[in-house]
Amino acid sequence: MSASGRALVREKQIPGNLKRVFEIMDTDQDGKISQDDLLLVTAHFGYKVKPTEAEEIIWEVDEDCDKMVSWQEFTEMYDRCRKDKTGCEPKRLYFIVEFMIIDKDNGGEISVEEAIEDLYLQHGKEELDNRLEDMFGADLDVNDPEAVLDLEKFVSAMRLGQLKQMREKTMNKTKSSSSLKKKSSFR
Repeated sequence: MSASGRALVREKQIPGNLKRVFEIMDTDQDGKISQDDLLLVTAHFGYKVKPTEAEEIIWEVDEDCDKMVSWQEFTEMYDRCRKDKTGCEPKRLYFIVEFMIIDKDNGGEISVEEAIEDLYLQHGKEELDNRLEDMFGADLDVNDPEAVLDLEKFVSAMRLGQLKQMREKTMNKTKSSSSLKKKSSFR
């Protein structure tokens, strides 16, 4: 499948996936995700989040300062994070949402098979092995049925990826500015 074909398939899946995840996260069905909702969902997946951390995660996305995440804030957060090329966008809620999108059966674990399907649509065959390694580690055996990630391991892997992205961006800026300084010193 071509890159544009993969992108089209994934784009078509996003609204339904986001709606499904939002409805699961909105545990009290009031149309917003509160700190309590977030704590219940993360606990369900075995991810220990302190109340203060849940409050911060909500705050990062809460544009209207009501201490909750509305559907609009939720979709805007997802869109911002997907398009972020700097690694600087706060992504703690995004990582939880991505996990829940990939974990379609809400079993609390992502199998290699589930990850391959999603990563292929996002990155294509060329990047698939690198992305799997980033997610599951260098010792990954794709045929191992025991190779799974829970939410905590997934978030940890995604945070490391985000830090790597930020570091690369910083290094590129540093190289770029130092080469500009060298060029200007020759004048």
